[in-house]
Amino acid sequence: MQTYIYSGIIDVVIASEDTYKTRAKEGCMMEPSADDTVSFYKDYDKDKQFFCEYVSGEDVRESEKTANEAESADGKTYNFGLYLDGSEKYTKSLGGLVKKPVIGITATSKHKEEAVQFIKWMMK
Repeated sequence: MQTYIYSGIIDVVIASEDTYKTRAKEGCMMEPSADDTVSFYKDYDKDKQFFCEYVSGEDVRESEKTANEAESADGKTYNFGLYLDGSEKYTKSLGGLVKKPVIGITATSKHKEEAVQFIKWMMK
């Protein structure tokens, strides 16, 4: 998945909370303070907003932990996506296969406006 994200092929990711967190920590996902495209995330209740740390390459290099276990030096969390649990459209279209699904736009998306519309549609 990471290769597809970095190459700009994937615009939207729907994944389990753990998988999504891994991609968000690596900087693969957009967040509102860095890109106005996803400022609409803030329009949703806090319990629908997905937050996690961004772990820079420097944080990983300075950590004695593995890349997946490394933590951000500043400890700040960012709103990288939205929880889809409770979405009727998600349940009907994707069968609700993933527990605690998170949706968001990739940092390399080439179709940001369409991705925004898709997420808003899924969240209705």
